[in-house]
Amino acid sequence: MASRRAIRHDRRGGFNVYQKDDGRDYWDVLQRFLKGEIKAERHPHTIADHRVYFLEDGGRRYVLKHDWEVDRRFEVRLWRRIRGPFYSQLMRRVNLAVDAGCDVIQEIYLVAEREGRRAYPETYALIQYIPGESLAMQDSIVKYHPEIVKTVQTLHRHRLAFLDVHSRNIIVAGDGLKIIDVSTRGTFLLGRAKDAVRLGRRYGIDFPSRGAVEKFMVGVVRVQEWLRDLLRTIKNHPEAPKNREEFLERRK
Repeated sequence: MASRRAIRHDRRGGFNVYQKDDGRDYWDVLQRFLKGEIKAERHPHTIADHRVYFLEDGGRRYVLKHDWEVDRRFEVRLWRRIRGPFYSQLMRRVNLAVDAGCDVIQEIYLVAEREGRRAYPETYALIQYIPGESLAMQDSIVKYHPEIVKTVQTLHRHRLAFLDVHSRNIIVAGDGLKIIDVSTRGTFLLGRAKDAVRLGRRYGIDFPSRGAVEKFMVGVVRVQEWLRDLLRTIKNHPEAPKNREEFLERRK
């Protein structure tokens, strides 16, 4: 089990800064990156408003996310008011999970959030780099199905959810599968149900549901997914089902 480390919080340069208290100054790593003193590689799938970099400093490799937490949806703003900004909350939850023995996720070393009016227009997160290939690089992931179930169940035991269920977010590491993009958005029961439904829809994985409440939440998520597919079909969204057969298949 990893030794427990506190998270230090202070304000620097207009940011609320949270650092894992393990003897390293991760804020200094971020500052030297911003000054161009650390060589970094931009992730090929990076989009304009959500940038991801790989960098190395002092013999250690990191993932750096540069994000914007600006969302005009009422429910998102309300949830942020109740729970606080996403990344610092995620860091606390991940830190607790790692301390409790969760070994299927990345550690978060630093979060720096600049607060604006009812939003967090600029956020940096310095995260552990996990070497290995993603499942998206495999010819077939069928043989990994039992391990995927076990890995996601481990995540759920520590009250974290996957949500962005995609093979590129699962790494085949030397000591087993690792999930590199976890979430605390929304309620945990709903997040767990979304993981179960999306694993089934995307990869044909029969993820076990336990108890009446969990099975009910899975049913709720299936209805939500069906309605989303219907709206996308009406709007001719690029991810909409391409024909009636695909639409009916997604309803299952």
